[in-house]
Amino acid sequence: GWYLAMYCDFTPLRQQANSFWVNYRFVAIGVSLMSGLLLFALTRQIVKPLNQVLKITDEIAGGSYGKKVRVKTSDQEIANLASSINLMSQAVEQTVDQLKEEAEKRKLFVADFTHELKTPMTAILGYAQMLDAYPLEEQERKQAAQAIYRESKRLEQLSLQLLDLYALQNSTAALE
Repeated sequence: GWYLAMYCDFTPLRQQANSFWVNYRFVAIGVSLMSGLLLFALTRQIVKPLNQVLKITDEIAGGSYGKKVRVKTSDQEIANLASSINLMSQAVEQTVDQLKEEAEKRKLFVADFTHELKTPMTAILGYAQMLDAYPLEEQERKQAAQAIYRESKRLEQLSLQLLDLYALQNSTAALE
């Protein structure tokens, strides 16, 4: 028998294939690094407005009422979120201002009312001490007793007004 033998040298082809795989690895690593950097930059760009919103909400929660979120973004959801937080912040600020104003009004009312109560009480005490400490004629005693009666009625009226005001305030609070 005859046989045919062929010989071909594949060394240059093998070297070329090895060179191709080495180059492929460098290109794949380079593309991966570039993609990672681009993804990192895009993620930071997306998260930046959210971090601004988070920072402002923390400040609002810490008592800086009326703070506004100012974000520059094309993302409509983030813009809507910022707008809602701004509305909430404004509402909280208005409510706090109203509560401070009401507290100041109550403080003034209590001071005024206390003064109004002291006046008749002082008169009653003075007339009662006078009745007890000095010998008075019948007419003077009668005048002192009438003054005590008048001032007691005035004190009673003030107490009734206070009760009416308290009842009105409670019924108004129940309606809200």
